[in-house]
Amino acid sequence: FDAEMEMNGSSEVYGASFSLAQEPDAFRGRYDKEQAFRGSISELNMWDFVLDTKNISDLAACKKHEKGNIISWDIDNFILYNVTATTIDDVKAFCIPEEKIFVFPEQMFKADAVDLCKTHGGYLYAPRNEK
Repeated sequence: FDAEMEMNGSSEVYGASFSLAQEPDAFRGRYDKEQAFRGSISELNMWDFVLDTKNISDLAACKKHEKGNIISWDIDNFILYNVTATTIDDVKAFCIPEEKIFVFPEQMFKADAVDLCKTHGGYLYAPRNEK
């Protein structure tokens, strides 16, 4: 193999790999198990161009979901070693829902307010007494 070509990147590289979550201690290998990544990674995508600020903002805000053209997140695209893979049915699970606060001007008992909020799929911000 041509090390210079592999290090600079090329669509003609044969036998190259992309290591994720740990850097090798030598070119082409030698990983230290004590340095292994412990955590979760999902929706890893890589493009061969720089995304503009609007695209990055839209991706972060879950306004769009775009796959990379170099690396596209799909569990079948990766070889996993000592990893537990979990399928996420909808990538919107990674998005923080927009919170909406409704104020009801009528005074009511706490139990009634909790029931009203639950009925509408929300939760209660209220003083800590029963009235």
